[in-house]
Amino acid sequence: MYTSKSSASNMLIRYDAEIDPSRVEELELETELRNALKHPEQFSVTYQPIVTSSNSNIDLAEALVRWQSPTLGAVSPADFIPVAEASGLIRHITSMVLEMVCQDLANSKTMKVSINISPVEISDPNFHDDLAHSVRRHGVAPEQIVIELTEGVLVENPRGLAASLQRLRLMGHQIALDDFGTGYSSIGYLRQMEFTILKIDKSLVDGVTTNKRARDVLSATLDLAKAIGIRVLAEGVETQEQAKLLKEMGFDFQQGFNFSAGLNFDDLLDFASKQGKITVAA
Repeated sequence: MYTSKSSASNMLIRYDAEIDPSRVEELELETELRNALKHPEQFSVTYQPIVTSSNSNIDLAEALVRWQSPTLGAVSPADFIPVAEASGLIRHITSMVLEMVCQDLANSKTMKVSINISPVEISDPNFHDDLAHSVRRHGVAPEQIVIELTEGVLVENPRGLAASLQRLRLMGHQIALDDFGTGYSSIGYLRQMEFTILKIDKSLVDGVTTNKRARDVLSATLDLAKAIGIRVLAEGVETQEQAKLLKEMGFDFQQGFNFSAGLNFDDLLDFASKQGKITVAA
């Protein structure tokens, strides 16, 4: 049943003994995660800087949750986030991440942080109240927190999502659409939801310096976003050559290992203070 529910087709499947080991692993990870949430010190947030192409300024970063388990070691978010979503534990993780981010942002009035929000969370009415409570309690301006959603959330409940995003905008938050290019977003959805930032997935950025077709696809995507009035961010920028070309193409923001891996908040502020030394293009 769980395998069928988690599959893209959501169809009836025949039992196979190979299903059991993967399900057992998921249950074991869920148990470890439940125990870990009783010990918040196992979790931390790192921040990957996002560079403004035009002037190399850094006043935005993406929050990335990390879990260091005493028994499992470093557990990838790609492994524990799906388990958290399926088990309902994602609400606790989101609340914890929001709290840590707001604690850090209380030390800066200029830095903005984007936070990935699960489709499960964005449809929960309590999420907006928890977010507002954390922001008020730490004296953080709502515009300092950018809410990130992935493409898949758009088709699950577009009417409910539109209402949820409207509420977030009224609260003062910007909205970013993450991983664009990996799913099935339509132009209609982009116009209807009124996103602030469109994050182009790394898969579209790869090969941009060597493949004309890749450049053409990326350019067309950029033109589409600009026509709708959305600022555009290129993810997965790994070389200076890519950074230079993306700046020339007109991307508003860039993010990737070419600039920096994840940093703790103090190092992020220090890195941002040296923004004049950061080169987007040679």
